[in-house]
Amino acid sequence: MRSSKALLEQAVRALAVPAGEGYVWAAGESTAIRAVRRYLVDECKIDKSRIRAASYWKHGASAIHETHDD
Repeated sequence: MRSSKALLEQAVRALAVPAGEGYVWAAGESTAIRAVRRYLVDECKIDKSRIRAASYWKHGASAIHETHDD
């Protein structure tokens, strides 16, 4: 059985990223959203300033909020 992180990353990789400028908003479990953001920045070459990524939960933890914007 594939993890939800792997399924989410696979689904994002299957999306057609349109040409031109755009904006990405993503939220979900921390490790999954980190992987999605890394893919968008490293492979899709989307500028970090055009991505808003946040996590509102983390496996094994409670009451967290993280923004992913190194």
